[in-house]
Amino acid sequence: MNRLVFLLVLCAFATAVTAQQPNRLAFDVASIKVSKSGLPGPVWAGTGPGRLVVDGITAANLIRNAYELRPEEIVGGPAWLDADRFQINATYPPESSTPRYNAMLQSLLEDRFALKAHRDRRDVPKYRLVLLNPDGALGPQIRKTASQCDYPHPERPCSMRAGGSELMMQEATIRQFLDYAESVVGRRIEDHTGLNGAYDLTLTWSRGSNDVERPVFFTALQEQLRLKLEPTRGPVDVLIIDSVQRPTPD
Repeated sequence: MNRLVFLLVLCAFATAVTAQQPNRLAFDVASIKVSKSGLPGPVWAGTGPGRLVVDGITAANLIRNAYELRPEEIVGGPAWLDADRFQINATYPPESSTPRYNAMLQSLLEDRFALKAHRDRRDVPKYRLVLLNPDGALGPQIRKTASQCDYPHPERPCSMRAGGSELMMQEATIRQFLDYAESVVGRRIEDHTGLNGAYDLTLTWSRGSNDVERPVFFTALQEQLRLKLEPTRGPVDVLIIDSVQRPTPD
């Protein structure tokens, strides 16, 4: 076989192999530096369509965002995952969906943090959300959405305001509400309400033991929305860290 034929065969083989591999999503440009701000937590300075700018974020936080996990669903890994903080500036196509954006975060973790991990399932405590009233009547601070969102998004409520111990959502599904509620109660929540469609809701609960004028979250849920959380157990996906390294700064 002469050299020209050999090169043609080699190129054809490489093209065939490449065609068989799925397209791997990655940020267009990504910069990672050690944070020197001294921030106690992440500050999202410029997030928006096509832009990720955050300072003071940990690798553990990045992993949770990339794989949509709760803190207790990450198993193993060195202590610096929750201690070291980084500054990240990245760009990506602004029309990217949440699954595509998460895939880019996963590629960033693999490429820059040398993350190697695998999935498993564990049986853990959870909650199930049920209707409080047998007749299905809802509370005074939740109602079916009447208006249409000016700028609808398939994966997010029309609008959402959350701070401290107050939550306001417009044109939100029950699942979208539970995605937030899980961060408050610290467990996964299964929806057993049978409620479909979009809702407007407002929820206010106690800020802590010194705030005696407001009910705790579980009571507020029952009084204001007529919904109830019941403890249960069930399987959840966990991510087991096999190996990970601190990134080399740009």
